[in-house]
Amino acid sequence: MRAGLLNRIITIQTQPSTAQNEYGAKSSTGSWYDDMMDIPAGIWPIRGDEYHLANQSQSNITHRIQMRWMPLSDGSMITPRCRIKYSDPELQVDRFFEIVSVINIDERNRTLQLMAKEQT
Repeated sequence: MRAGLLNRIITIQTQPSTAQNEYGAKSSTGSWYDDMMDIPAGIWPIRGDEYHLANQSQSNITHRIQMRWMPLSDGSMITPRCRIKYSDPELQVDRFFEIVSVINIDERNRTLQLMAKEQT
């Protein structure tokens, strides 16, 4: 992977997995915390032909995010239960991306490609 393509800084956020509802089942609390900060990544909107192909298998994929492979701080892997936070310096807003799928390119643990949809 060319380092020049990783021109954005993202944060991977996770939810605590210890929350339980009144019946004792695991539930999401709605709160997110920063697991890994300041990760170089590339963020690209899906092109028209990619969007058409992506919609056949996944719904509403809007962006492709590429980064170096790395585990989360607790040693687990990045999954669709995580989300991406990108603080856009030009617009001065935080953008959030829900991860739809995680692809380990060539399964060599070097590059991750995250297919995501932007949350509005």
